[in-house]
Amino acid sequence: MKKFVLTICIPSVFLFVIFLFVPSVFAANHLHAFVYHRFGDNRYPSTNISLADFSAQMRYLRDHDYRVMRAGEVIALLREKKSLPPKTVVLTVDDAYKTFKSGAMPILRRYGFPVTLFVNTDSVGRKDSLDWDELRELVLEGVEIGNHTATHRSLAVQPAKESVSDFRQRLHTDLDRAQQVLIRELGITPQLFAYPYGEYSLLAQEIVEEYGFLAAFAQYSGVIEKNNPLFALARTPLAGPYATLGQMQQKLALRPMPVKVVAPADTLLDKENPPTLILEILDPQLDIKTLRLFVNGQPGGMVQHDQQHPRRIIVRGDKVLGTGRSRYIITAPGREAGTYYAYTQFWLNRSRP
Repeated sequence: MKKFVLTICIPSVFLFVIFLFVPSVFAANHLHAFVYHRFGDNRYPSTNISLADFSAQMRYLRDHDYRVMRAGEVIALLREKKSLPPKTVVLTVDDAYKTFKSGAMPILRRYGFPVTLFVNTDSVGRKDSLDWDELRELVLEGVEIGNHTATHRSLAVQPAKESVSDFRQRLHTDLDRAQQVLIRELGITPQLFAYPYGEYSLLAQEIVEEYGFLAAFAQYSGVIEKNNPLFALARTPLAGPYATLGQMQQKLALRPMPVKVVAPADTLLDKENPPTLILEILDPQLDIKTLRLFVNGQPGGMVQHDQQHPRRIIVRGDKVLGTGRSRYIITAPGREAGTYYAYTQFWLNRSRP
């Protein structure tokens, strides 16, 4: 009898140990979030994706076993410091244009993919934008709704003549006016926020968090890592010349580069232009000598070792950044074939040329 019991127990213990290790084996520490605006609307090429390209992208995600999740589901995992499912992707749409419902939704239904729509409420019912009845239909269908302000005015910069307290009050009012309308018209209380134009600052992040949102999304190419700050999350825009399946595949090949930002504290440019970025590389196996800098998609600038700190680098572009949004992308070859580590630093220059 004892021998029989031992024969049964050993496999049971073995299976139990395997079960304990399954989450760590199959879990992931990053995800890719994408943002779209218009679908099949050639009048606005810079924010548009063709329906053929969008359909090809969704088919690729399905055929290659990507896990498409609602933004809210992912944020819950990130806030609880839980592991993400492997190959997680989040699909988001900004501005609630009519082509989302007429063009994107039939394709999303075909593949059974969830989506999160960020709505700027003052535009609802206007030309090219969905009305409240259409938005209610989408909510009933399971579309997740996020707050995108009422006015769609950039939250990034405080005008020179506006005091900090007035700036805080104006932003709070903009957020709240949109929130109250969404509650009244759709019967839901959005927990997520997306910055208009993807533009943000430290102060804007603080105000959005103070309002009570659980997370906020920006708009720049990057990978969300499970330890990222929750109020400046990257979303890669897929529009215009960057809307092809090939572009999506390139972004899906990126892996998060574990870094700590030493300086600067804010994304708004001050007097130094091009700006200097100081990073500490947290992965001891990443070869600093392989790092490359891209400025707005083009190679250029320096990646210099800090002699006093072996794992610290000093990054600086070689050209002045123009007005508006810019980005530094630091890359290194990944451990998996065809993959790359990447860190993206978003910059916002509000000075006039």
